[in-house]
Amino acid sequence: MGVLFCFLLLYPISSRIATGVQTLDIFLTLIVVVYSFTNIQLSNNFILFILLFFLLVSFNVIFIQIFGFSVKIEGFFLFSKILIIMFAFIVMKNIFQNLKYHQLEKVFYLFLFVTGALCIWCIVQFSLAPLSRVGFPYSSVEDVDSHVLGSLLSLLFIYFAMALERQSGCKNILISFCLMVIFGAIFTTGSRSVVLVFLLWSLFVTLRMTLQGKWQNLSVLFLVVGVISILFVGGAFEYNFSDLRSLQFSLQSPSEAKRIDRLLNVFTGLDQSFYFVGRGLFAAEIYYFDGVITFLLYNFGVVGVLCFVIAICYNVKNYLIKGYQHSLFAALAMSAVVVSEFFLLSRWIVPVFICYFLLYEQIRYSHEKCFGKHS
Repeated sequence: MGVLFCFLLLYPISSRIATGVQTLDIFLTLIVVVYSFTNIQLSNNFILFILLFFLLVSFNVIFIQIFGFSVKIEGFFLFSKILIIMFAFIVMKNIFQNLKYHQLEKVFYLFLFVTGALCIWCIVQFSLAPLSRVGFPYSSVEDVDSHVLGSLLSLLFIYFAMALERQSGCKNILISFCLMVIFGAIFTTGSRSVVLVFLLWSLFVTLRMTLQGKWQNLSVLFLVVGVISILFVGGAFEYNFSDLRSLQFSLQSPSEAKRIDRLLNVFTGLDQSFYFVGRGLFAAEIYYFDGVITFLLYNFGVVGVLCFVIAICYNVKNYLIKGYQHSLFAALAMSAVVVSEFFLLSRWIVPVFICYFLLYEQIRYSHEKCFGKHS
């Protein structure tokens, strides 16, 4: 459990050590290496996923050799990052599986405390420089990672809103207060992915309740929407929300134009021979793609994009039919990276993994009962 506590304390800190490597990156890599020598259990589905991944990568390596492409150092960086993320998922799954219920509660409340402290810091920084963009603490002025923070906070908001459904009494009040703080911090980041994630969340929850005929269970969602509306109305007297970057959408803006330009460059760089399987990771000449769709098209072609879409649909199906909240969270997290490659960043992926496994273990332990009712 100490490893999880370290993850929770380190994820808000964006401190670069050298060449973009951060403290959390080093700690995550060390944990993956250490746990690789322990008895780690793998599910059959994950073994199948790993085999398919290595099969696709191997096929791409053969393919690029046939067409005479040389291996690039950028490809090795991308491949190593993906490997670390895959093994981090395995390690964290095994750590959570060995936790008792009271230990899960400790992880949950430390997570809530650290996230609340981070959000208060964001609001304070935002108030000192109104309508500026806030990133992680200690992020550089030249490269403020506000998009990463905004995407992450929107997912954390949804996770704690899910947890609110299982709470009562003082715990309910505490989480509700933190939700308001998180929401206030979200719009200090200027990230537009927030709107997409919230809309998808509302859509999937509404569909689930409609299919089950349980409209009364939408009370928590309506409560959240009500809180959001009150905050908007109240804040309108203080700020002009039309100036908030999160609520501005235009294909002419530099951010959207850059993403479209990168996507077009990928199509330009791929001739018809590579549309299906892509250039392959090891032949990648681009390290930064500014979008997971662009990343998949370039490295894995249409096959990679189809696998990504199937994975989202599979998780949505599990939620709509079986009500698995961890599946809903996984679908929302994957949707959040459609226009960004946050999955390659440890400060985004680590707390997302923690949310996912906390939800998963809540189901395993309490069968979707309230937090704290389990011995």
